[in-house]
Amino acid sequence: MKLEEFWKWPIIRLNIGCGFRPKPKEEGWINIDFDFSCNPDLVWDIRNGLPFKNDSVEEFYLSHVLEHFTPEQFVYVIREIWRTGKRDSVVKIIVPMWNSIGAHDLDHRMVVTRKTFEIWESGKSGVQSYNLTTLGFMFFKIKEIIEDNEGKINPEFQMYVTLEVDK
Repeated sequence: MKLEEFWKWPIIRLNIGCGFRPKPKEEGWINIDFDFSCNPDLVWDIRNGLPFKNDSVEEFYLSHVLEHFTPEQFVYVIREIWRTGKRDSVVKIIVPMWNSIGAHDLDHRMVVTRKTFEIWESGKSGVQSYNLTTLGFMFFKIKEIIEDNEGKINPEFQMYVTLEVDK
């Protein structure tokens, strides 16, 4: 399907870095990956931005994606999520726990922790220590962060983050 066709969808949900875990198109999911071998709906490298209009996406899902970016790429991708997300759109993220073996894989460029997300939380004074011009004054509401240190949810020791775009 061509990119322009996705822009016409009434509901857009992005499964970013879908790999071999696609989400159903009939629910408005567009499965995106830079690797064409996993047969995504859209072959796209999100380090180049998201090819969607401002305020057009209802929901985002990123499972084991963000840890593969450098800190600069991470900030850029988060900014793109904020730009394309509708107000109150939901962002669901799964990353390895900082203290897990998986967090330190050689292809991981950064370790993601609770603090990684708290700097963008609405109304937090800690964000003032960062260059807000670089961050683009984007904010999120943290709906939930589950740190699975004991492997109760998944034996891989993951952190589950749910954010909401705050515009």
